[in-house]
Amino acid sequence: MIPFTTLKKLREAEACTDSYKHLKCALGKNYGDDTPIPLVKILETNGLTDALWVPESAVSGDDIATRYRLFAVACCQDILYLMNDPRSREAVKTVHLFAHGEASEDALNAARSSADSARSSAWSAARSSAYAAWSAARSAADSAWSAAGSSADSAWSAARSSADSAWSAARNSADSARNSADSARSAQSAHFKIIFGTEFD
Repeated sequence: MIPFTTLKKLREAEACTDSYKHLKCALGKNYGDDTPIPLVKILETNGLTDALWVPESAVSGDDIATRYRLFAVACCQDILYLMNDPRSREAVKTVHLFAHGEASEDALNAARSSADSARSSAWSAARSSAYAAWSAARSAADSAWSAAGSSADSAWSAARSSADSAWSAARNSADSARNSADSARSAQSAHFKIIFGTEFD
């Protein structure tokens, strides 16, 4: 079953008042409190930020944790070119394999630990370099670390880091940065639509 939430669950999760009102208006005044709302519908009406905000505890459907993990991996794969540390790239690969049942829980934990070390190394090494380089390296390492998690929070972190990395990489040109960040967000929305809008076999 495609992942969904309901108006009731969103209220219980203390959704932002304005975002909730916007969604309810888009759904129509006769939309029932317990009527399923596909997460992709929230993406279409409210945007990616609100779709990613929905807590995993408020989502029903099949393979929820796997879908969030696959989304985080997809966002990380978009910025693999920023990951200079092989530990970060290996973490993304391991999480991808885990999501498909081809890596163990121990391998996932090792990937998380390795990505965390890569993030610390990037932090230390970049303190003596230009701020833009530090920002891109840290965001890339953070994305790999976030992908090694299993919750909606990790997906949100990976998406945010991916967009931030795109922004930082083009920091010297405001227009380029804006276009790059917009492209990253568009790619993330496309990933979300496929992963959360498709029935898994």
